[in-house]
Amino acid sequence: MILLFSLTSYSQNSTAFIVLRHAEKADNSKDTNLSTDGLLRAEELKKTLSTVSVDAIYSTPYNRTKQTVTPLATAKGITITEYPADKPYQDFVTELMASHRGKTIVIVGHSNTVPEILKVLTNNTFNVSISESQFDNLFVVTLVDGKQPEVAPMKYGKSTP
Repeated sequence: MILLFSLTSYSQNSTAFIVLRHAEKADNSKDTNLSTDGLLRAEELKKTLSTVSVDAIYSTPYNRTKQTVTPLATAKGITITEYPADKPYQDFVTELMASHRGKTIVIVGHSNTVPEILKVLTNNTFNVSISESQFDNLFVVTLVDGKQPEVAPMKYGKSTP
């Protein structure tokens, strides 16, 4: 329930970003699908965010990232918006703030992109590394005008090393 409190305790002047890595992948090919465990985690993400008002969902164009948020997008009736994995992170965050200020945005990325997006969102005050075996991290970043960004690192679904 911490997640719900984090996303509902602020005014309309706040913007919440839920940032996560894609779920478990079937193999190491460039555009692989999710494994059975990954598909279960995608369903768990949908359950975890079932009571959270989500306004937009962003995914890189890879099967594994899109499949991670597809159950959530379907449940919320939201179209997944693709963004290039190599898009400059500052530009991406600036565009999101211009389009979705005061809303809740889900961003799914990769073990190398999620930490970079988090750095931009927090003005380099939050640094994290995600190993190739970690799939259970979920980060809620709340931006309130005139205040320091707040980060709530969380876990969801089956624990991974």
